[in-house]
Amino acid sequence: MTKPIFKLELETDSLNKAKKLIEQMPVKFDEAMELGMDRVCDRMRTTLAARKIIWSSALFNSIETVKMGEMAYGIKMEQYGYWLNDPKGHWLSMKPGRKITTWAAAHGFINQKTGEPIKPGSTNAGSLYVMGSKNSARYKGWLDYSLDDAPNLIAQAIDEKMEELR
Repeated sequence: MTKPIFKLELETDSLNKAKKLIEQMPVKFDEAMELGMDRVCDRMRTTLAARKIIWSSALFNSIETVKMGEMAYGIKMEQYGYWLNDPKGHWLSMKPGRKITTWAAAHGFINQKTGEPIKPGSTNAGSLYVMGSKNSARYKGWLDYSLDDAPNLIAQAIDEKMEELR
């Protein structure tokens, strides 16, 4: 018969605490991820307000945390919020009655298809390629700026939830 080299005794209380900790860890981590993503959403809303990008409440109210799976979260918002982050040039149709058509005609812009000057009253005044807007600098990078601190916000939330286990 061999003798044990060492003897390990665990108290029932210590074992129960360890078991409880192991059981609660995934739940607390999931709560921490949701809390962290909620904080990222708050940062995004704050950035929108600070940069005065809000002209209606649709984008502001659309920003929310979405559970995508077990311990996986994402952020949902209106599509144009993403487009505002990196405004690119785009085509505008010069239809009658639009302010842009009247403005383009007054400033001598030319129809890209026919090469003739834009006429505000015509049914097919053509189209004009525009590069951003006067506010593009204010919009550009708002989302990137909001998400820069996301890892820190999530890490803080995880620390807080794990502290509850102690």
